[in-house]
Amino acid sequence: MLRAYLIVLLTVGLAITATGAYAEYDRPAGSLTAAFHLGVGWGNATVDDSGGTVADSGALTGAMWGFRINRALSNIVTFGIDYVGYASVEDNPEIFDRIESQFWVIGPSLSWYPAAGGFFLKGLVGWGGVDFRVEQDDVAARTNEDGMGLAGSIGYERPISVSLSLGAQLDYVWMNVNEVLVSDGIGGREEADFLFQTWGLNVFIMFNY
Repeated sequence: MLRAYLIVLLTVGLAITATGAYAEYDRPAGSLTAAFHLGVGWGNATVDDSGGTVADSGALTGAMWGFRINRALSNIVTFGIDYVGYASVEDNPEIFDRIESQFWVIGPSLSWYPAAGGFFLKGLVGWGGVDFRVEQDDVAARTNEDGMGLAGSIGYERPISVSLSLGAQLDYVWMNVNEVLVSDGIGGREEADFLFQTWGLNVFIMFNY
């Protein structure tokens, strides 16, 4: 149900973005914007120890969401603070009996509008947390740690009024947590490197001030 809802949301959002009626858009230096986005993400988690990769989740489909607050430095560059979240539950994945994954990343971002229009590129360097749990044959392993996060986006925004814009963006998020202690489900813990990567397709609504 959630997946179908997100697909419908993306389709409607892309259609609105492509057919917006308000043609003029001004991004003067010092202006503020606030945006909220929602979409679908495809994640992959790997756990590596000294012997190599010990676990690979395969593709995980989940929900993505977030917000950002930007201040225009010029008509083509904005600086902001972004938050990105993701959650997924797979009851019948190919490798494990069940996989639950969540992450969040927050940090400063820089957006570039190369044509001074709606097309943009955005990068983020921040900090985040990962909560990842797998079950196999009644044995569970879980990590809940924080670490460095990077994100990049390419998208397009379309103004529909002086104060409101709609848009869509393709996101990539990279989370790395070094030397995490992973429970082996039988009382023991071992050190490992945890890497989580996600691609996401999101629609957003932006308020211009």
